[in-house]
Amino acid sequence: RERTTSVHSEERRVSDHNRFIFDWSGPLQLPQFKIPSLMELYSKPYDEKMVEWRRRGAVDKAKNIQKLLGGKAAEIQRVIEVGSGTGDVLRNIAAIPIGKEFVGIEIGNDRLKETAGDQSGITFSYYDGNKIDFPDASFDLVYATHVLEHVTNERAFLHEMRRVTRRYVYLEVPLEIHRRTSASGLNRTLQIGHINAYDFNSFMLKLETSGLSVIATDLFDHSLQVHQFGKSRSKALAIMMIRKFALASGIGRPFLSYHCGALCVPAARLDI
Repeated sequence: RERTTSVHSEERRVSDHNRFIFDWSGPLQLPQFKIPSLMELYSKPYDEKMVEWRRRGAVDKAKNIQKLLGGKAAEIQRVIEVGSGTGDVLRNIAAIPIGKEFVGIEIGNDRLKETAGDQSGITFSYYDGNKIDFPDASFDLVYATHVLEHVTNERAFLHEMRRVTRRYVYLEVPLEIHRRTSASGLNRTLQIGHINAYDFNSFMLKLETSGLSVIATDLFDHSLQVHQFGKSRSKALAIMMIRKFALASGIGRPFLSYHCGALCVPAARLDI
């Protein structure tokens, strides 16, 4: 009897989790997603607001990579960023420094033209979104931050990252599936190109079934500088403190979107 009660309780828990995304009380309704043109979206030049947003976020992303690497950072010589955008994350990685030679690849020649201020040891080049144009095991660290949620063929993308690394792969994505997720919320992120959405388990599953073994993972929130973007300092500070407490206590994890970083190594066998 206890086992039956436990099973029923679990079924109710799962149902409660899913009801925030689907209405189980009646016929299933197909969400009316507005599908953007990804080619058009990714061909647009960054405006000043987006450039500043990416500049602030890049500091956080580089620190997240540094935290998960820990002492392993000493092993890094060559670094490549897949989906380098404005190049700000790579410049922060070089400034830490993690590595000695740095490459950034990005789709769209127009965006590459915007990647100005190249410094010694950093190069940027075109990427067709499919093949990373380097030999096997060319880099010690291959990373992509907030890129996987935009990728049409995730496993092919991850296989390429696995192919060109000889040590580590780092991925970071927003966890946008939780108890407060709604179709309208997913539609909003879809308009900025998020064609994939994850919770922690689905993100781990995607990595582990793509020829990667996760060796370290953590959840991150924005820094004050990012929270303050478009807000007063006092409001940003209040939001940050609430979110950080919710994350540290575990209260916020089922209800709020945080960023998940995963440090991986190539799996011994690639069975999928």
